[in-house]
Amino acid sequence: MNKRTIITILAAVLVTVPGPLLAQRRGRNPLRGQGSGRIEMEQRVRATFERRLFADLGLTSGERSSVQGVMATFRQQRIDFALRERRTRERVQDLQARRADGKEIPEAEVRDALEAIAQLRQEEAQLFRDEQNALLQTLRPDQVLFFLQARDALADRIRRLRRGGGQDGGMMPRGGPPPGGFRPGGNWPPG
Repeated sequence: MNKRTIITILAAVLVTVPGPLLAQRRGRNPLRGQGSGRIEMEQRVRATFERRLFADLGLTSGERSSVQGVMATFRQQRIDFALRERRTRERVQDLQARRADGKEIPEAEVRDALEAIAQLRQEEAQLFRDEQNALLQTLRPDQVLFFLQARDALADRIRRLRRGGGQDGGMMPRGGPPPGGFRPGGNWPPG
């Protein structure tokens, strides 16, 4: 190979490699799930989830509207929380990388990171309690329990979609609603 060919190859590598590597470092794989196709799929999964969940819970249109309002309010709060959690996780990973490189990390910086983690856990617990209380204004406790389990299953499914999988597994927790459903006379919770 001549010098010109080597320079051309090197320039091509320098132009094409950093973007994907930086995106992967930030937790995204640019080769997977790009474009509106993934977003549309997530929206379809969420819409199907809501339809099935509301049908399984046997909600009236008023109850459905109330629960949708709670979902919208807390969805934004969970998004904000996830962003703060991600920033803290990146901060901790940076500390770990510096430590692995043999660099000394000031104790105050480590204590700040530990405090940030503790604060996040408290915020997460409060967010969960607040959402649960808001749902209990419309739903019975057994319905709230099923709702929260179903939402966790939905979050798992969306994570699988984002990783490029997701064809397996349902959206409802372990076989859907309890026998007899959530209507009066249903046998939930068991026991």
